[in-house]
Amino acid sequence: MAESDPIVDLLALGAAGLALLARQAAKEKRQPPAPAPPPARQPDPLEADAQLARLIRAAMAEAQPEPAPEPSVASFDVSAVGDNVLLAGAPGYRIALYELTLYNTVQQNLELRDASKTLLALPNFPAQAGYQLAMQDEPHFVLGYGNSLIVNLGAGRATGFVRYRMLERWGN
Repeated sequence: MAESDPIVDLLALGAAGLALLARQAAKEKRQPPAPAPPPARQPDPLEADAQLARLIRAAMAEAQPEPAPEPSVASFDVSAVGDNVLLAGAPGYRIALYELTLYNTVQQNLELRDASKTLLALPNFPAQAGYQLAMQDEPHFVLGYGNSLIVNLGAGRATGFVRYRMLERWGN
């Protein structure tokens, strides 16, 4: 059998045949389709909860006020009859008294004062005795702005200590 001439074959096919051959040639030259992208990763519910917890902790840390500094301690040993300053006031500040320990040497009248206001009266307080306002989270007394903490002695000596904070405004 004789080989056919490709040009003669093309002419015999006509326009419809040429279009068919062109489509087949195009199919043969095409690349295989690209693989489909992997499906989008579904969020892990536990990871979402952990992320939410981290955000909440961060927000709470920013919202928390700084803790108040530890109260200061001042000791005293006074013996003058009348008013004795235990803690000097400062303009614009209030003294918050958190703890008081007082030892008395002779029987006498004792008063703890905020300027002229009596905070604590101990009339006829016995000799060789003590008095204590225990340490607590909230102050026992908050003095007026700029006022000093004063102890008034009726006859003799008193010693002890106070634990306090100097506050710019009540509540800090």
